[in-house]
Order: sequence, then C-alpha cells, then structure tokens
Amino acid sequence: MSVVSITQASKLSGKSVRTLHRHLASGRLSYVMSDSGKGIDTSELIRAYGTIMTEMADTDKKQMAGHDTTKNQSKDKMASQNDKQWHHQIELLKLELEAEKRLSSERLQIIEAKQETIDSLKTAGVQARQV
Repeated sequence: MSVVSITQASKLSGKSVRTLHRHLASGRLSYVMSDSGKGIDTSELIRAYGTIMTEMADTDKKQMAGHDTTKNQSKDKMASQNDKQWHHQIELLKLELEAEKRLSSERLQIIEAKQETIDSLKTAGVQARQV
C-alpha cells in the first residue's frame, strides 16, 4: 500500500484537491500518518472512489518513488527507478483487483438473497393455491 499526498491523491482519483479536503472533513475519506506527515493510502482511494487512475506524470512517479531527478543518474539508478515504478503499478493493480473482488462478492450475496426470496415466494404461492 502506498501513501500519497493530497495532490497525488487528486491526480489518482480524478477528484479536485478541494473535494478531497471536503471528503476528509466529512469522514468519507480518511488519512494516515506516514514518515513524511499526513497522506492518503491508495487503498483508501479505491475504497472511497472505486478505481483510481494508474497513469501518472513522470514527475509524480519519480516523486513517489523518492528518486533524484538529476540528469546524471546512472543506468543502475534508472533501472531501479523503473523497477520501483512497475512494482508500484503492480501494487495499485492488486489493490484495484482486491476491491473489485470484494464488490463482486457483495453483489453475488445480494443476488443469492434475492433468489432465496423469489424461491420462498414461489413456495408460498404454490401452498396458497393448494389450500
């Protein structure tokens, strides 16, 4: 799970910074404390808004990965940066998949409950006709 700033959360969620602040104040969205201060966990964004945008600007990717952006980066640092970006992307996709699985499971439970209601109504209707 990655903790991101309000600005980064805005870009990921497609919501304005002002909207995020309102949702934080109302409790619809919650923040966490990290080494760098307050932030929003990406799993919290998925919980609150469903899916999140995983394509971010290169500068945001570098900032989130905590890499130096000077032109004199060695090939090893660039490879490491790319690996971290891919790992971050994978983590975001895993979170999104997890949220979709939960949603699918909830929907299946609703369908099963409705089917049970339908079956009991059919049984009651047949019994009523027999009386």
